[in-house]
Amino acid sequence: MTIAFPTVFNRGMPARQATPFRSFIRRSGVRLACAVAVASLLLVLPHPLAIEPATPATSDIGCPVVSFLLSHRDDIVKAAAAHGLPGAAIAGVIAAEWTLNRSYVDTAQELWLSLRLKRNDDAWWEHWADQAAQEAAQARAAQPGRINPWPLSLIASGYVMSFGPAQLKPRTVMLACQRFSAEEPVCRQSIKALMATLLSEEGSIRLAAVVLRQEADLWRTHTGHDATNNASLLATFYSAGAEVRIAIRNEASRTRLNRFGQWVADHLTALEALLAERALNAAPCAQ
Repeated sequence: MTIAFPTVFNRGMPARQATPFRSFIRRSGVRLACAVAVASLLLVLPHPLAIEPATPATSDIGCPVVSFLLSHRDDIVKAAAAHGLPGAAIAGVIAAEWTLNRSYVDTAQELWLSLRLKRNDDAWWEHWADQAAQEAAQARAAQPGRINPWPLSLIASGYVMSFGPAQLKPRTVMLACQRFSAEEPVCRQSIKALMATLLSEEGSIRLAAVVLRQEADLWRTHTGHDATNNASLLATFYSAGAEVRIAIRNEASRTRLNRFGQWVADHLTALEALLAERALNAAPCAQ
């Protein structure tokens, strides 16, 4: 069926046939408009040579993180030296936790832990740790390649929750301290005192170093590769667990940085500058 439109709509408007000349003009007009737009942008934007390269002063590490790292710079450097680690690895995992993971939930969890520490004695905490360790070992054995295989009861116990400035899990800390208690004084405490250390600033830095060393040693033992000086890979292990990466058979997937490790890699220069007292962004944060 053919639809006939009223002739009023076509009156005085003869059909225009496309010609090579009209097509050329149309294309030229589009090109001219694009050229004008680009030229306008070039006039507004600074010349590429005038744009300064990124420096530690322009990094996107937040001021609360910068202030923490600056105030505990000596603690980080000492902990790194004691465990043969790059200081940027310790600073990196703390900064990444604060930037990527920390939220109001963590504040609530830390309040919950503080109340439990006040309410329960050493004997209670020793019993708590024994029970939780058994349950965690069974869950991990059942699902060795999963990052979080923990049952709800274990999560509710706090054994695999993250606490403190370094966002450390009690399970991870206790496993690391079992291995390095002879070398790390902070590990030679009661379970209750160790849990309180998770919440302290200086203590959590020492424990973060112990955990990073544990992850590096575990990786070396099972793969034969040394990741001690690779801050971004250590951060990936800190986040996901070297034991989980070891269970992965594909070599490329084993060593691929996760979001946490990539953040440390992207900010490594700024972190090293903070620890080496070359950071310029300390001044704005101090205001």
